Amino acid sequence: EDAHSLHKATADAAKDAAATASDELLGELERIKAEHAAAAAKVEEQMSSTRKEKESRLQERLRAKREALAAKKLAGKALREEEAKVAAEKEAEKRAGEQE
Repeated sequence: EDAHSLHKATADAAKDAAATASDELLGELERIKAEHAAAAAKVEEQMSSTRKEKESRLQERLRAKREALAAKKLAGKALREEEAKVAAEKEAEKRAGEQE
């Protein structure tokens, strides 16, 4: 009977040790899962931030190109107006010269 009690006590101790080890491993697994989830969230946040920065830079470049195009159009219009003015002045001088 002492051998049976000793065997039972040893088996119970082994069960308790296995349950404790299992609980510890489950706890460790949960901690690792939580760390992984936090790291994944951080990576997603950084990717989102990077995407937003890229979009912002692209929008800024597009705005600058639009402004440059508008300025170019205005410059072209001003140049044509100046050319027309010079042509009109030349024509006026030519007529004045013909009348003299």
